[in-house]
Parts: sequence; structure tokens; C-alpha cells
Amino acid sequence: MSDDMIRVDDLRSQSIAEMNLIEQITRILDVIDKESLRVNDMMNSLLEGKLELVKKGYDYVRSLKEEAQRRKEDTMEYLVRVTPSLINKDIFMLSLNNLDSLTQLLDEIAYTMNVIASSNIKLDSTLGSELQSMYSIIRSMIVSLLKSAKQLNIEPKKSLEFHEEILEKEEEHDLKYREIVVKLLNDYHESIRDLMLLKDFVGLLEETADKIRESSYDFRYLALYRG
Repeated sequence: MSDDMIRVDDLRSQSIAEMNLIEQITRILDVIDKESLRVNDMMNSLLEGKLELVKKGYDYVRSLKEEAQRRKEDTMEYLVRVTPSLINKDIFMLSLNNLDSLTQLLDEIAYTMNVIASSNIKLDSTLGSELQSMYSIIRSMIVSLLKSAKQLNIEPKKSLEFHEEILEKEEEHDLKYREIVVKLLNDYHESIRDLMLLKDFVGLLEETADKIRESSYDFRYLALYRG
């Protein structure tokens, strides 16, 4: 077999491996999307004062986090074992680690809401509305991230469009984060416990939006290569 034929076989093998990896990453994101939806249900229950539903909802969120992590570990094993010479191996590894961080952050958001519910912290309607608005942006970013991943094997250039959407949404989220921190300092300064817990909560929301942006950049690099 000539060297040219070997190179063609290698490229074909790498292409198949990349397609398989993208499909597995998309499945992980499917689970993360479900996890973020359950967190949204918990947010609604918290703002409606249905504290028992908040506590019950956390167990389901945790199970979805564990499922996403199992899928991530299986995909990482495939990446290391089957594709040692893959050109974009490092980008895929970074993407898997970022998605793992994302699922953990969603779990932390859910856990913190559980703590807030157990602590009987009073959330006024304005604060509740702003928290809900922040999280709705996160939900929208995750939906766009999932759509971006699905396009990598179909139309990579379309994936880049979803990346731009995510960057715009992250900027909007960042502005809301700054506004709500000021509100918390003004409204909850008399209770250090409540202030610290709520500030940690909105900090998790901001960190989650940042992590989605990082994951989107992973897909952008893959889209540029595949496009």
C-alpha cells in the first residue's frame, strides 16, 4: 500500500472518529439540557414559595448530573483509547472537561436553591423576577450550545452562528449580574447570612454563563476546522 493510500485511510479514520465524538458530545449536552430544564423548574418552585418541590427537585437534578458525567467518562475513554493520533484531540478533551464543569455548576445552582429554600430566605418579587431573567438567559444559551453541537456534523458554518448568539447572550447576562449584585448589597445588607448566600447564588449563575461561553468556543474551533 502506498504512503498516499495510508494517509487517505488515516484521514478517513480520523473523520469517522470525529463524527462519533461529536455525536457523543451532543448526547452529553442532551442530558445537560434536561438538567438545566429541571433547574428551571426548581427556580419557579422557589419563587412561588413551593419549598418542598425545590427539595424534591434537587434529587432529579443530581441524577442527571451523574448521567452526564458517566457519558463524559465513557467518551473520554473512547477518545484516549481509539483516537491517539486525532488532530483535534486536545480540543475534544477540553470540550469534555468544560461540559463536565457545566453540569457540576448546574448541580451547584440546584443545591444552593435547596439551601435557600431550607433557610426560609424571603425573596421579594423584584429580586425573584431578576433571578428568573438571569436563569432564562442561561437556559437559552444552553439551547443554543446544543444546536451548535448538532450542526458540527451537518453544517459547521451554522454552528458559528449559534456561537455568536451565545456571545451576545453572555454579554446580556453579565450586565444583569452587575445590576443584581448592587441590588443585593442594598437590600440584604442587614443580614450577612442572606447576603452571602444570595451573592454566592448569583455568582454561580454568572460562572455558569461564562462556562457556556467557553464551551461554545470549543465548538467554534471545531467548526472552523470542519468547515
